[in-house]
This record gives sequence, C-alpha cells and structure tokens, in this order.
Amino acid sequence: MTELYRFAPLKSGDTDGANPFAGLVADAAGSLYGTTNVGGTEFGSTTVCRSFEGNGRPDYGCGTVFKLDTNGQETVLHSFTGPPDGEYTRADLVMDAAGNLYGTTQGGGTSANCPVTFGCGIVFKIDTAGNETVLHSFTGAPDGATPYSGLILDDAGNLYGTTLQGGTGGCPAPSGIGVALAGPIGCGSVFKIDTTGKETVLYSFAGGTTDGANPAADLLIDADRNLYGTTVLGGTANGGTVFELKAPGSNDRRRHRRDEHRRDHFDHDGFRRFWPFF
Repeated sequence: MTELYRFAPLKSGDTDGANPFAGLVADAAGSLYGTTNVGGTEFGSTTVCRSFEGNGRPDYGCGTVFKLDTNGQETVLHSFTGPPDGEYTRADLVMDAAGNLYGTTQGGGTSANCPVTFGCGIVFKIDTAGNETVLHSFTGAPDGATPYSGLILDDAGNLYGTTLQGGTGGCPAPSGIGVALAGPIGCGSVFKIDTTGKETVLYSFAGGTTDGANPAADLLIDADRNLYGTTVLGGTANGGTVFELKAPGSNDRRRHRRDEHRRDHFDHDGFRRFWPFF
C-alpha cells in the first residue's frame, strides 16, 4: 500500500480539506479528483457551515473539491462557502468527456423553505479552469433536499441523482439522523438535470410499507436509460428497498410512480448500521 496524500489536521489557517467520504474519479492523464466533507477556507467560521446539529459551534469548514496529480500534489479546486454556495459533501464526482466535474452537496443553496436548517443542498459543476457553477439549488418540496449521493451521466449529457429528503412524500424524520430538522422532511426523490440546467423530478418516494424512502446511494443507468437504486428506509419492514425507474417518456408523474418497481425489501435487523450519519 502506498499513501498518496495525507490531508492536513483541522486547525486555523489550514485551507486543505478533511474527512473525504466518497471515492475518486480519474482523468486520462491519471490525475485523481474527489471531495472532502469538511475543511477548506471557511474553517472556524462562526457564521457559515456552523454544524449539522445546529448547536452554533464554529464548524470545521464547508468542504472542498480537490485534484491530486500523478506526482501526489494536491490542489484545492473549490472551497465551498455555504449559502448561496453549497456546504458539506460526502458524494463522489462524475466527469464528462470534456473534463468538467459534477457533484452534490448536502447543504447550502438559496432556498428559504428547506425542511432542514442548513439548506437543502445543491448540484454543482466545476469546469476545467476550476470555476464553480451552481446548477440547481434544492427547495425541499416538491423537488428534494439533502442529496447524499453523487450523480450519473447519460450519453446525452443529462445528470441523474437522488435526494435523501424532500419531495412530495410525508415521511417523518428518522431517529438518530444527526441533522437539525424542522418538521416532516419528505421521503426523498429521483431527479434529472438536463444540459440547460433544468431540473425535473422523476419520482417522489412515498415511504410506508408500499414504497421506499430516503435514497442515499448513487443510481445505476442501463442502455435504455432505465434507472436502478436503493432506499435506506421504507418497504414492508421499513428496512429499505431496491427499485427500478423506467426511462422517462412523459411528464406525467403518475406514470413514473407506476413504473417504480421494488425489487426487494430488507428486514429491520441490521439496517441502521448503513444509515449515513454525519
């Protein structure tokens, strides 16, 4: 095993990232790209990225997007700064053919109607020059909130992902989520962002015994653009589901609801150890 890079300790004056949760993507030259959940230029701030728990403590920064070249040299491409920018990301990146990077953050954005206190999260783009663009700010209902997962690309350049919370479902807050909440948080959603930046909600989970709730993982897409994924909760034992969402061919949300098929349900036993705590 060879250690390629070690992130700096979290202390005042360090702008390096820390605590990467997600995997990496590589370009044709062998450089690696990833995200850190905390760290960056906002370390120690008392006004932004203060904490998921809402306890007002100075937090550890809003997170970063970084590059690690073939010589082991790290470059911070972007430090998140909190609303209207994103904050906190545990998702992996996806790269298009031109080398642009796309990802999500759990918090931040511009919404004033988010069911969680640190913002509903964003979808972002980092271009090859290192410039960030916020492609979409989530609003809670009806589109979604708190994306934990990364994005996938289809061959036309459309982005697909999930949100852990938000949507039109009425799910209560799961116990022990480790996030400051305000009332019902929604059951999560599956969304698409086209090449113009327009977001479309493909499906809103309803939870309960007949549907999944709270997707937290990346989607899988097949050659026909059918989407596959998992939910942490919901199903017959509230232990989560595996689902298929047929390729969208209509704006009728009811069609998508009919086309979501649960492939399996999971038992209560052991499922909470997979819950994505902060």
